[in-house]
Amino acid sequence: MRRITWLAIAALAVAFSQNALAQEQKQKEPPGRPGWDQYAKDMDFTADQQKKLKAIGEEQRKALQPLRDQIETQLKELKTLLDKNAGDDKLSAKLEDVKKARDAMQAAQKAFADQRDQVLTPKQRAKMAIQAGTRGPMGRDHRGPGGRDRPEHGEDQKN
Repeated sequence: MRRITWLAIAALAVAFSQNALAQEQKQKEPPGRPGWDQYAKDMDFTADQQKKLKAIGEEQRKALQPLRDQIETQLKELKTLLDKNAGDDKLSAKLEDVKKARDAMQAAQKAFADQRDQVLTPKQRAKMAIQAGTRGPMGRDHRGPGGRDRPEHGEDQKN
């Protein structure tokens, strides 16, 4: 019984994290977003690099969407299995399917990251590595509740 409970908890955690990721992806704007020009300037991208990076980004979006859809479908199927109190074997098999799909997504993301790295200079890659290291979860700049731009607990917020 404990094993089923832990599998259910793990499955729900997976479902919630995937839902958050899907919502984050929907909120992102295409490469022509207003911040792109400033980012390209900050990173010292040449016009040729910008063109190549935008093409890689578009190719990545097209390639990853079917994988996202597959993961979403598998998570819905997993939830259905949980709702129907399916046995451990069925839950384990579905969890393995989800894991394989996520592994495929990560492999594809790495391949696209490698393509981007080939376009960038070592200095630009170093800037990106530093910038990525200073961002919080999901690429945010620590602006969420309790982030560095928020007052400490108990301090008054001034507007």
